[in-house]
Formats: sequence, C-alpha cells, structure tokens
Amino acid sequence: MTIMRVPSTAMPIEPPFLPDEVVFGVECEFTDPIKANVGWGITARYRAAVARRCASDRGLECSFDRRSVEVWSRQPPGRVRLFPHRDHCVLEIAIDPLTIQQGEASRHLLDSLVWAAAGDVGLAAGTDEVNRWSAHLSFSWPQLRAGGDAGLLLRYLVDFNNHPALAMGAMGGDIRNAPPLAIFSDRAQQALQAVVADYNRAPECEDAFAVAARIRREVYGERFQFGLRGRNDHYNALNLCHVNRSARHKRPYGIESSVRIEQRAAYMPPSAEHLLSQCRIIAGRLGYLSQQTGPIAYCPPRFDIPADSRVFQRRGTQQGMDATAVAEGYLHYLEETGLDVTKHVPFLVNPEVRAAAEWVLRTGARRGRGEPRLLQ
Repeated sequence: MTIMRVPSTAMPIEPPFLPDEVVFGVECEFTDPIKANVGWGITARYRAAVARRCASDRGLECSFDRRSVEVWSRQPPGRVRLFPHRDHCVLEIAIDPLTIQQGEASRHLLDSLVWAAAGDVGLAAGTDEVNRWSAHLSFSWPQLRAGGDAGLLLRYLVDFNNHPALAMGAMGGDIRNAPPLAIFSDRAQQALQAVVADYNRAPECEDAFAVAARIRREVYGERFQFGLRGRNDHYNALNLCHVNRSARHKRPYGIESSVRIEQRAAYMPPSAEHLLSQCRIIAGRLGYLSQQTGPIAYCPPRFDIPADSRVFQRRGTQQGMDATAVAEGYLHYLEETGLDVTKHVPFLVNPEVRAAAEWVLRTGARRGRGEPRLLQ
C-alpha cells in the first residue's frame, strides 16, 4: 500500500506571548497651569533645565543633539532618551521606547528629567482646558511587529471596547480625542461584529496588518473630536494607524520597527510610577488575553441615549457616568487580569474614580459586576 503525504497548509506556530517583551513608548504633555499655553522657546528652556540637573549630579552623563537628550546614570544604572518639542499649547516630551524592566531601572531618571525638569520651567501635567490630562501610550511586541498575533491584536481591541469605562474615566477620559466605540452609532458596532465574526470563522486567513487595515477602513468611520463629527480613523481609544507594513517613526527612536498600537485613552501620568502602573496593566491584560482560546466576542454595555445628545466633559468621569460604576469596572478588569488591585488603585489619575475605588475596597460594597451605566 502506498502512503501519500499531503503537504501541510497549517500556519506556522507563533511563539508564545511574553509580557516582558512588550515595549512601551509615551508622549508626555506639559503646559503652563495658569496660561494653559507654552511659548515658542519652551523646548530650549526645558533642555537647559535638563542640562542643569545633569551638571548638578555627578552620577549623570548626558548627551544633546538637535532633537533629543540622552542621559545615563551610573548608580543606580539607567538610561533614558527624550525628544522634547513644542506642540499645540503644550511641551510634548516623547520617551524612547522601553520595556517595563528598563522603565523600572530608569524610574529615577524619568522622575527627575521629565516631570521635575518640566516643573523647573513652570509646567504641569495638563490643565482642565488643555489636553485633559492626556498622554499617548504606544506599545508593541516582537510578533506584532512582524505582522503576527492578529488574534491577540483583535482580542485586545475588542476587550478594551467591551469595557468602555476604561476610556470614560478609569484609564483615560479625553473623550473627544480617544472615545470608545460604545458611544458611536449602531453602524460602528455592527462593523466590528462583522470583523470579529469573519476572524472567528477563519483565524488563519489574515495577519495583524490586514486585521488592523480592515478595522481602520470599516469600523473607524466616525469621530468625536472637539465636538465635531466626521470620518477619521485616528482619533479613537485605540489607534491602529501604525499597525501596518509601511509605518514610520516620527523620531529617530532606538527601536527599529515602528509598528505599534497607540492607546490614546490614557491620562497624562503625574509621575514615572503612574506611567509604569499603566504599562503593567496593559502588559498584564495582553498576557491574560493571550491565554484565551475561545471565539472573540464583542459585547459592550449599551448606552440608552443617542450619541448626538451626549455632553462630554473635558476630563474626569464623563457626564452621565457613575464614578462608582466606573471604579467597579476598573477593579473587575484588574482582578480578571490577575493583578493586585491595591498596587494600582493609588495610581488612578482621575480623582473621582480613585476615591470611588478606594471606597469600594475599604467597604467591600459592590453593586454588580462592575459594568458602567448611565445615571438616571
């Protein structure tokens, strides 16, 4: 009997996801807390403040070029490279991408040369009027940068939008620059449902670049930026514009690939430890989702009033949202991820949600599973 060998058509097995391999980049935004603006010379003033801090600390070595500042410390050892520039009403300081381990090793440098140096020139981490405590937190991992892990990419996007409280007061609140899909029309909901259904039927057919392109083209067809409605695939809680083969860096970063997910629904962290808390949550959630094997399901809580009638605040818990419900949703999200909530609640930037979360932990009083809901 002749045995015929049939060539395998199975996709190559991807290596397991490792949270320690996630690389994070952040664009921090600072402004004058009184004027809510910055002058054209702010970048030079900030660079001078960094130089003064380096000169006063013999344990630091720094190097300046036209666009960046690179600083090393001998004890404790650490390294950061910063790209300061003036943006609309703010000084934006981009941090060269780091792993969580590298960020922890360089935390003292970040606190001194980002937050404290910005304070040296009279700037603070946002105001009520400008950028609503916003930052732009990007992340990637080796498989994603190669176009792999399409399922994890889609699962993370769906999961984040299944928890709209994260973008409406828990992890972010810049609703006009970074809204969750749940506030948009039925068209957007149905479009994502279709993407998910197609992927569940044939998960091997599309790589991460193809999945991201379809979401940008078919799902991200609306925006709520500065109160205006119109088509845009950029201003969303999760921006996928850089998940493509032709992605480019805006700056000469140390990481070669520019493929990344941008989580725009991210409050501007008041310190390096706040930033690291945000990074640990993202890496932990990716690790949790990488272990899921069932079909992906998009099922966000429903909002019972038309999107056009909603009024959104510039920061904090959005109008019509219950801060305690947002806190419960956040706590449930962390617990499901397997994270210690007591290590992250102190670093909630939104004071209303932080106070509500502390009250829930202190009293043990929870009204439900932690899904957000509108006030009646």
